[in-house]
Amino acid sequence: MKFFLLPIGLIFFAGHLCGQVNLSTLEDVPLTHTLDDNNIESWVTVSNPVDQNNPTSSAGSLSLTGGSSPFSFIFTPQQDFQGIVIFDLNSSDANTSVLTTHSFIIEVNASNDAPKLKLYNSSQGLTEDANVSFSIGENVRTVAYVGYSDADVGDVVSIDLNTNLADHDNARFTIESYSDIAGATHRVMFNSTTDHEAASLRADGDRQYYLIAVRAIDQNGST
Repeated sequence: MKFFLLPIGLIFFAGHLCGQVNLSTLEDVPLTHTLDDNNIESWVTVSNPVDQNNPTSSAGSLSLTGGSSPFSFIFTPQQDFQGIVIFDLNSSDANTSVLTTHSFIIEVNASNDAPKLKLYNSSQGLTEDANVSFSIGENVRTVAYVGYSDADVGDVVSIDLNTNLADHDNARFTIESYSDIAGATHRVMFNSTTDHEAASLRADGDRQYYLIAVRAIDQNGST
């Protein structure tokens, strides 16, 4: 009987892979996660958060916190992003210095986005979702043109004069559909031609003004 001795090679690995960690958060809501292995000396970002379906597309930002164990990270989703985010972190063992790669999968679930108003004036251009002042000439009925944007594709959005606010002059105005200006869907008008020499509801020195409350509301009630 003959025996053969075969050389056996030994392969040493400087690090190893750890199982994936599955987390979740809501659209536009940052996620803080504690890396709870107390034997870790440090953490290093290996790959930045990307869209699982489009690995070349950034899906948010990542910051590591803590100078010693326990460490944590804060993941901030890209604005309006919905879907699966993937990234890797390396940890270094405090006793052996062995590097371990940790894979993270974060599901960013959709939440309802409120529509944003876009207000137009022929001389002052576009202002989005803000309190604005528009100046108009005497005997002019149209005050402003109104449109909207909504990150939630398919939402049904209505625009109206918001009478739920306590302080407004909406009774003097009306709103109607209008589309002759790009981006506008409605226009706000005086109920009748305004006369700046007539008494105004409000006055500030030589200035007469009105407060108009306009809102965009979707089918879920978000404004």
